[in-house]
Amino acid sequence: MRFHRWALVAALLVATSCSRSGRGSDGPSIVLISIDTLRADALGCYGEKRPTSPHLDAFARESVRFTRAIAQDGVTSPSHASVFTSLYPIVHKVRNSDLGLGNGLDDAGKVIETFRLDRKIPTIASVLRDAGYRTAAFVGGGNVNHEVGLDQGFDLFDDAETNGMNGDMRGLFDPSRALAWAADHAHEKVFLFLHTYIPHSPYLPPSPWDREFDPDYTGKIPTNRDAFFAEAAPEHADRERRFWGSVDPNDPRDLQHLKALYAGDVRYADSAFDAILAGLRRAGLVDDAIVVVLSDHGEEFLEHGAFEHPGELYEELAHVPLLIHLPRAKEKGRSVDATVQLIDVFPTLLDLVDAPIPRNAQGRSLLPLLRGQSLEPLPAVSEHVFRWETRSAEDRTVPMPQDLVRTVREGNLVYVQRIANTYRVREELYDRCSDPREQHDLLKGPGYDDVLAHFRDVAQKHDERCRDLAAQFDGGESAELSRQHVEELKGLGYIK
Repeated sequence: MRFHRWALVAALLVATSCSRSGRGSDGPSIVLISIDTLRADALGCYGEKRPTSPHLDAFARESVRFTRAIAQDGVTSPSHASVFTSLYPIVHKVRNSDLGLGNGLDDAGKVIETFRLDRKIPTIASVLRDAGYRTAAFVGGGNVNHEVGLDQGFDLFDDAETNGMNGDMRGLFDPSRALAWAADHAHEKVFLFLHTYIPHSPYLPPSPWDREFDPDYTGKIPTNRDAFFAEAAPEHADRERRFWGSVDPNDPRDLQHLKALYAGDVRYADSAFDAILAGLRRAGLVDDAIVVVLSDHGEEFLEHGAFEHPGELYEELAHVPLLIHLPRAKEKGRSVDATVQLIDVFPTLLDLVDAPIPRNAQGRSLLPLLRGQSLEPLPAVSEHVFRWETRSAEDRTVPMPQDLVRTVREGNLVYVQRIANTYRVREELYDRCSDPREQHDLLKGPGYDDVLAHFRDVAQKHDERCRDLAAQFDGGESAELSRQHVEELKGLGYIK
């Protein structure tokens, strides 16, 4: 008789059945929540001293908290694609729809030049659907859309601007549509993916959080959300430019207020999470479900000379929250300090419910860490491709990464490798023990030749493995974005 992994998990966590009327006894439902642009240290459970995240902190106390989760890219589309496929960005080839789009709009308002996920690549939704799950996604649109293939495997993929999930533009966050679906399907075994752009820029949390963390500011940065959206503007992009045009990057007071607005937006995201969790509890999809909370990337506030997330992979951008709530777990509020990667989420969830893990998955199951055991430490690799070049290969065309930045995190060391036109052009090395914000490049001094040789070897072997795997998938298929998603990208600042 086949021994299901869920039986192992049940014995490990509670030794009770998680079956419910109509759901079947072979595994729990899964809810995956992505809070876009949320850096780990913005949450109380990751060290923030201000009360930005009471509900997420409470959830963390009921979950396993991974203190060193690393995103595989620093921007939205490729990072989510890595979560969904357990593949690195240079393998799945999905990119943000902000690159090469300067003249990429046709007369119908559609974006031509963006890459779609190869339909042969299994996703977490497609594997779980094959395993008997009902799959649905309710997302904030923009760079999380069906045009680039993030809908693969979902029975329902709702990226309409009317679904209430964005929360970052004129309409406030409202998960009613997603929660209604959850209630309607609570009797089934479901995989539900939820995504919101809170706290993505422009940072305009609603009252009272617009003044919560810096009530005395009197400068030029817009603070009142209603007034900001009420003022006439031809397009969302004009509002985005107005917001950032009011920021003086040389004024410490403006920087302080910008960080306070972001903290207020994190508090807004925390309230959105509370609304989601409350609705899922009403639907019966919390106690008996695996619930995962993560972010695709963080946000920069001049730590390395820029705002937002320009594609770099320093600490403030690559370190993200990862919380995993297990059904009726005996052990609650445990922290895991091992370095893990977002590509590990896919195989971990499949392992927990005894679904087959695709052979091409590049992440690994974190089930031993969830058990309180250990895993062999492995380097954590992140990479962002700034420029792709399309080349002919046999009877097809494939995109090849040309300009990219890659980081390798191993132990306390962080290696940064910049490549232009396939040649290594610049390297950096940081020690997070003595320099947690990665401000002092050790390679500006002597004595690191052996360390540098080691990281070059790790990066080269990673690159070789990825290129071999990437050759199995086409990728690079043209995708057209709807006018809706173009406007959302403008409002989020991706298309200027």
